[in-house]
Amino acid sequence: MQQVHPNILLRCRKGDKKAFRAVVEQYEGMVFSLTLKLLCDEDEAMDAAQETFIRVWLNMNDYQEERTLFSTWVYSIASHVCLDRLKHKRRQVPLPEDEQVFTTYLTDRSPSRQLENKEWISIVRILAEGLSEK
Repeated sequence: MQQVHPNILLRCRKGDKKAFRAVVEQYEGMVFSLTLKLLCDEDEAMDAAQETFIRVWLNMNDYQEERTLFSTWVYSIASHVCLDRLKHKRRQVPLPEDEQVFTTYLTDRSPSRQLENKEWISIVRILAEGLSEK
């Protein structure tokens, strides 16, 4: 990926929004691709990409050209945004009412319900076989 011209970075540091728009346009594809791969949700990925560029804008003065490429710096920020989102994602714990509905559903002995349950079981098994040991 072609790097941003140093003049554009200098203009961004001075608060030039047009210059920053050029930065966003250049890196939005890379950032969205990364966030989508890490979050596996298009809406979450779009939010994470937006948050990435907000952080880039707010921390533009922290970027040090002599230490790292700008694209690497942006990539790093996007990665951290995604990791933060994944850490804060709450696991959904079923409520007791959910368990009761599930139990009632499974114990229904009607032929149509039993057929439906067998189909669900086969789907879950197929999906589980594709999972890694971890």
